[in-house]
Amino acid sequence: MEIDPEKFKALAAEIFQKFRELETEMQALRFAIYLTKVDGLTDPAIPWEATIEAAKQNPFLVKMMADKYDPLVADVLASIDQASLGQVLSEWFRKWKPSGPIN
Repeated sequence: MEIDPEKFKALAAEIFQKFRELETEMQALRFAIYLTKVDGLTDPAIPWEATIEAAKQNPFLVKMMADKYDPLVADVLASIDQASLGQVLSEWFRKWKPSGPIN
């Protein structure tokens, strides 16, 4: 199966747009926390950076992310070993079931 270059470009552009939206959301949240600290709207003694770092290491969150992403990565890597890139992408998109709210 051949990959249509224009469709592949559109897919790549959409993926990077989603990454951009995600990073924008994260930076906005970090900025909002920063402003609440600077403006004195929260207790300056709250260790926001340490709290965020601890949250990233929370076993529930680590497991949730592993359960979500590890099988996807494993499937793609296994498929690459067994088929051509076009077949890999086609199969992955066929199996892929997006979750969460629509942006």
